[in-house]
Amino acid sequence: MKFDFKAKFKDGISKLTIKRVVIGVVVVVAFVAIFKSSFVQNKFFTSKTLVEQNTTIAKKGNLKVLVSGSGPIYFTNSSKIYSKIGATVTKVNYKEGDTVKAGDIIYELDDTDAQTSSNTKSNSFKQNQISAGSSDDAVNNLSIKAPFTGLVSDIVVSQGDTVAKGGTVFTIADTTKLKVLLTYNSSAIGQISLGQSAKVYLTSLMQSVTGSVTYISNQQTATAVGGQLYTVEVQINNPGAVISGMTASADIQTSKGMVSSTGTAALNYIKKQTVVSLTGGTVESISVKQNQKVDTGQVLITMKNDDITRAKQNSDLQLENAKNEMNLNTKQLDNYKIIAPINGVVTKISNKVGDTIKAGDELSDVSNPTKMEFDIPVDELDIAKLKVGQKTKITVDALPATSKTPVTGEVSKIAVTGTSEGGVTTFIVTVKVNDNLDKLKGGMNANGEIEVSNKDNILYVPIEAITTISGKSFIYIKGAGSKSGGRSTMGGAARQAATTTTTDKGNSKSEATVSTKIAGGSTSGSFSGKSKAKTNTAASKKQNYYDGSAQTEVQVGLNTDTSIEITSGLKEGDVIILPETKAASTTKSTSTASGGMGGGRAPGGGF
Repeated sequence: MKFDFKAKFKDGISKLTIKRVVIGVVVVVAFVAIFKSSFVQNKFFTSKTLVEQNTTIAKKGNLKVLVSGSGPIYFTNSSKIYSKIGATVTKVNYKEGDTVKAGDIIYELDDTDAQTSSNTKSNSFKQNQISAGSSDDAVNNLSIKAPFTGLVSDIVVSQGDTVAKGGTVFTIADTTKLKVLLTYNSSAIGQISLGQSAKVYLTSLMQSVTGSVTYISNQQTATAVGGQLYTVEVQINNPGAVISGMTASADIQTSKGMVSSTGTAALNYIKKQTVVSLTGGTVESISVKQNQKVDTGQVLITMKNDDITRAKQNSDLQLENAKNEMNLNTKQLDNYKIIAPINGVVTKISNKVGDTIKAGDELSDVSNPTKMEFDIPVDELDIAKLKVGQKTKITVDALPATSKTPVTGEVSKIAVTGTSEGGVTTFIVTVKVNDNLDKLKGGMNANGEIEVSNKDNILYVPIEAITTISGKSFIYIKGAGSKSGGRSTMGGAARQAATTTTTDKGNSKSEATVSTKIAGGSTSGSFSGKSKAKTNTAASKKQNYYDGSAQTEVQVGLNTDTSIEITSGLKEGDVIILPETKAASTTKSTSTASGGMGGGRAPGGGF
């Protein structure tokens, strides 16, 4: 048989090629498996991660909780002055910056026409006063009164009678004093003088009383037999039983002896009056009886006259109108003098002499420079911390010196109702300025810093170091944990609620999900630093940020925007880890290759 070398050669080559291909595939698969193994990855292709931990030290110091804000200063007691009338300015007595007292005249306006009108109204009022006075008298005369104390007699009217003006109504007499006119001979008249005592003999009573000479006539009268007689008046006080009409005689004691009257005469009351009606009318009532003793001013008879009553009502209305017009005109006249309503400083002068102003124009502004305030808006979360009277440090932008030496003030008012905008509610707090008032001006921007609370020598940390979980506060303390992660002192339920679990190639890792509570205020600062930890992971994952620390529960106290007091669970000098931030941690990755490995390439070549 013929040996086919060529066919055998091709068949051998074909089998060898298939074998080599199979071997090559096996080698590639093995190479990939080895390259992908964790050992090779960790040994030759490590991602080296550097984690920077942001740390700080728990330290002691002072914490103050402050509420601050700013606003423009304004005068608490400021009064704008407006013109109530239209007129021309004739005088401007003050300029801006001048000090005035309440009542000082700042402007004077032309009041010529107003003065003329005022005089006319005043005269009209006086005329109406006269008319009203006559009407008042007429009405008063409808009541007839006793002109003096005495005995009423001869009442000549009855109820319902119509009495004319001037008609007689009754007679009244003072019965306590009487007089008698006696005659004396011419030979005796020269011895008689006023005031001499006389002994008066009451004929019908057959008794005597003492009297005195009150009148001596200088005219003589002749008797039937040719004698000359003179009349002398003697007055007596009524002893009680003497009435008008009784007769009497009198002996007068003179320096030359007693002289007697030539006869007797009738006694009469010294004061006796027939009362007449001063106005006409109809008798409505009579409140006196015959021979009744009455007192001065006592109403005895009342009359009615509708015409007189209506006339008085009309005159009263006219008088009231005239009075109102006069007062209104006088008040308007006062408007021509613009006065300062309060003590203070003139902060505005709007017009000059010759200007014509209208009613309602603002002429001036007077402010009390000793009372200044400003308002600051305070968040609703802080408003409960404030109360009236709290001391306030004030700085003023326009006064640089106040940055070093703040102006003092205090909270004077806190708004009851807040204002909501954009979901945030604020309350207006008013701050009263207590000093440096001479340097401050209205409108200057003031910054108020209200001290709510203050604690000295307390342990505190940055507020971001605290995490709040289920109402409890926790902090990471460095040096108390292991490489695998921070040790937690949370309770089981709290820890379960605060963590989530993820799986990476069979390895379990826990991450805490926390909520942070921030409060208001300021701090004196804290020390912070950074520490680096290097880890190797097959998947180039960054290590647990809190490695080498323990999450520890702490008790907190006073807090500000940046710091918070630790009352227990931490001691001074403890290093704590602050939350991770992008700026606080960096990752550096490098890849290395070992001999014989070509970055994962399959081997090539032949046998």
